[in-house]
Amino acid sequence: MNPLVKKEIRLLLPSWSAALSLVVLLPWFWKDPDASFAWTPFLVFFGMIMLAVDSFGRECSLGTFQLLLSQPIERQQIWRAKITVLLLAATLIFAAYFASCELRLHLALTDSNSVWHVNPKIIRDDFRN
Repeated sequence: MNPLVKKEIRLLLPSWSAALSLVVLLPWFWKDPDASFAWTPFLVFFGMIMLAVDSFGRECSLGTFQLLLSQPIERQQIWRAKITVLLLAATLIFAAYFASCELRLHLALTDSNSVWHVNPKIIRDDFRN
């Protein structure tokens, strides 16, 4: 693996794990599905902001970004590595959120004692839309 990609992964790992745990655990802790689906865009947006700030902000504030740009490597390769790792991290967060919601809704639709078992057709249609 490219050392530049390894550096980017190490840089994003703390905020990525926090954002991932935030969006994966979101459907499991709220009892009201409407509140869960209402707060989701804000929390996912907050997680993406954390990722972007860690990717670019930390290097600029520590002064390592200028040193990175002065290395004998093309700037396009540096930006491509940063954006690719950031895009992959965001994609994994979205996929984990959708998988967690699908599992939560599947369990709610099959369990008659679940709080989310109000009307399976409405919940299924809302999630798919």
